[in-house]
Amino acid sequence: MGTTIFSRLKEQNASAPPKPKALADGIVSTSQDWTYTEKNGNKPVVFVRAKDIREVNNKTELEGVELHIFQKEGSEYDLVKSEKASFDVDHKLLYSDGNVEITLNVPKDEAPSGRLMKIKSSGITFETKTGKATTDRAVSFEFDRGEGKAVGAAYEGVDEVALARE
Repeated sequence: MGTTIFSRLKEQNASAPPKPKALADGIVSTSQDWTYTEKNGNKPVVFVRAKDIREVNNKTELEGVELHIFQKEGSEYDLVKSEKASFDVDHKLLYSDGNVEITLNVPKDEAPSGRLMKIKSSGITFETKTGKATTDRAVSFEFDRGEGKAVGAAYEGVDEVALARE
């Protein structure tokens, strides 16, 4: 009987899937194709997608980030894209040091018509509690009747963009 048990254990060990790689020091968890949705009743408030996510101590690092901030009625949203961002859990701040593109008033369930307003910048801090986004860096924007540039901008929510120094 002992020989049978030993043989079976040897077979099981030989056919077991490989153990996953150990996480690097300080990394709590990792995931791919991560999504998060927040709703108020059955209306969407915010949707976040990231290709890769890592939790390092008390910060979450995101790659391939797409954020949808829905208007109150939920039929349109502002689309925020960034290659990399970090989320400070304690302070509820999302920060992207690299390039960020914000497209305003994207229709939820239909193809966009006309030219939507696009804002491009970097070094953007987004307060998840208030929905406010700010930067003190160069900002460019384009819309159906023109374009412009500024240094610094504040986004107060859907349809509220304040540009600082031109």
